[in-house]
Amino acid sequence: MGETTPQIDFDIDYSTNLSLHNWVQQLNLWCVPSFKLGLLGSMYFAGWAFTVIWVPLLADKVGRKWWFTGSVIIVFFTMIGFILSPSLLISIILMFVAGAMNSGRVMVGFVYGQEFLVPYWQVIFGTAFHFIDNSTC
Repeated sequence: MGETTPQIDFDIDYSTNLSLHNWVQQLNLWCVPSFKLGLLGSMYFAGWAFTVIWVPLLADKVGRKWWFTGSVIIVFFTMIGFILSPSLLISIILMFVAGAMNSGRVMVGFVYGQEFLVPYWQVIFGTAFHFIDNSTC
């Protein structure tokens, strides 16, 4: 006789503080088509690709301070939007906005920060900047 895998019945107890409440429940991702899940992940990079050329160029012409500050503020509110987002479509749009602001936050912010330092500290700052930025993701 062949062996069968036993079925394990379980229910998640959301009343405890140890339960994981994530996007699967919040955005009802159980039966979402796979292309929509792919959009959620790829729109960040699409937003970044959309702004990667023209945001640094405009920051060079207009000034880096306002592009950097504006990008950080917009990303802050975008992250709050992720927490409060009730739908997948809104989350996809927010992911695009977060990616678009990455050009101002990371690329312009890095150059803006380097302008204030002497060459010795630029190496240390650059390493710390990218280490901290990549660790917080």
